[in-house]
Amino acid sequence: MRHGCSPLIMLAAAGGLFLAASSVSPARAELLVPMDETQTDHLRAYGLTYWTLQQGYHDEWLLNYRGGSFLLPDDARIASEASVRGVRTEQVGGAQLSQIRAEIADNNMES
Repeated sequence: MRHGCSPLIMLAAAGGLFLAASSVSPARAELLVPMDETQTDHLRAYGLTYWTLQQGYHDEWLLNYRGGSFLLPDDARIASEASVRGVRTEQVGGAQLSQIRAEIADNNMES
């Protein structure tokens, strides 16, 4: 008598592993802190970014985008702190984030 899984069960398991490995996870959202004329309080925006660094978050400074905007993790604590401080943020992710990065790259190529 032969022990083990039937070929049909093995094929189904392999197919499930393939689907799990090939599925694309949703794009992670970020909080954009604009530093152009749309920002409500530039000084507090710098303070918010400094606070996130002190809390151990990883931030990005987008030097060639909207006045040197910051990209912060989309975290409830950060969003709450931005609201308390009166700092304007915008949630970005996926295609919009790719577009921002492409715009920055294009601006860097012109120099």
